Amino acid sequence: MSRPAVTTMASKACTTYSTVRVGTRVYRVCSDSLQRGGGSKGTRATSPTSYNTAPLRASSRDEPRQSLMSNVEKMTAEVPCPVSYFGAIVGKGGATIKALTAETGAVIRVPKSMSTGVGAISISGTPEQVDAATVRIKVLVEKAANRPQGDFTHFLGLALPLPSEDCATHEALAAFQTQAFELAKRKLVGDGADPLVQIPPTEMHLTLAMLRLPNPEVVAKAVKAFRESSSAIYDAVGTRTVLVRLGGAACFGSPTKATTLHSRVDDTSGSVHNLTRVLFDRMIKEGLMPKSEAREPKLHLTVLRYLARRVNKKTEAPESGDAEAASETAVANPANSRPSFDCSEIIARLGDARVAEAVRIPAVVLYRRERREGPEGSEYVVEAKIGLP
Repeated sequence: MSRPAVTTMASKACTTYSTVRVGTRVYRVCSDSLQRGGGSKGTRATSPTSYNTAPLRASSRDEPRQSLMSNVEKMTAEVPCPVSYFGAIVGKGGATIKALTAETGAVIRVPKSMSTGVGAISISGTPEQVDAATVRIKVLVEKAANRPQGDFTHFLGLALPLPSEDCATHEALAAFQTQAFELAKRKLVGDGADPLVQIPPTEMHLTLAMLRLPNPEVVAKAVKAFRESSSAIYDAVGTRTVLVRLGGAACFGSPTKATTLHSRVDDTSGSVHNLTRVLFDRMIKEGLMPKSEAREPKLHLTVLRYLARRVNKKTEAPESGDAEAASETAVANPANSRPSFDCSEIIARLGDARVAEAVRIPAVVLYRRERREGPEGSEYVVEAKIGLP
């Protein structure tokens, strides 16, 4: 037998409600319905035995019947959500919002006309349904907020001494780089559209972490936090000189599909680990680095990279696909679609090389991913620097 629809007017006409407990659920039911079913006037039903369900079903055919559920209290709530996170609520092909609706029973509406700013996700249903959906949606919003957004704009790194400050190290590096370059060219066909590039000595550094600092205000906040970390860094390092060892050739991912080639780096003094933790903790505290990206750095010194020439370049700005980004991408996804080269022969011949036994690190630096011409050659723009012992 079909269930007759209950109009909104019937709900509005009811001024007195009673509570009915069915199992573990409690419903608010119009008292008039209970009175028509045999309940005495003003009686509040508190259990299934306090009202007679048979007369309730045996109402006159001329009088619309009401189920218990038709009079359950409904409500609507809203969850604030940036428009950029709407996709996380809807999901691919609407899969996420469909699953939320099926699991919670709530009616969930996402605004369609907004393109920017903060909107509100509308949730309708019983109090239990609304509560369940609200909790789930808040979790999705929080996950979306913590998900890294946009491209890397800056990075934390350790500076190497300039060629004029440490000739011996740079001579050894140049010899190592030249050998690797000559071996790599044997695997290349013709001059190619994607050239193999030797990293200039003035651009060389050790990357600790990549950062997303999307506007001047965030950059200023990062610079302030970085500079204020200096005393903690000095405490972590002490009076010891920060030294590293430069070893043989290696790459991230498969040697036959390498995007960069680097020299392995060993933290011989242990100081790099200590100062890295200090910097990461401060950046996380200030909301400048997601916890998920505060990993122990894979210390390496990039010497070669395979540079993809971009089609229809809009500006002559410095190439953003630099060694650091390429290396980070290769670590996360070795099978990416970036152009690559075969460095297996280089690693076979130079993998056990020792380039420099003790290289002093003069400073830890907050770099911008932009290059300019310096006094000794091309170099990354420095936002802030902390000198080391």
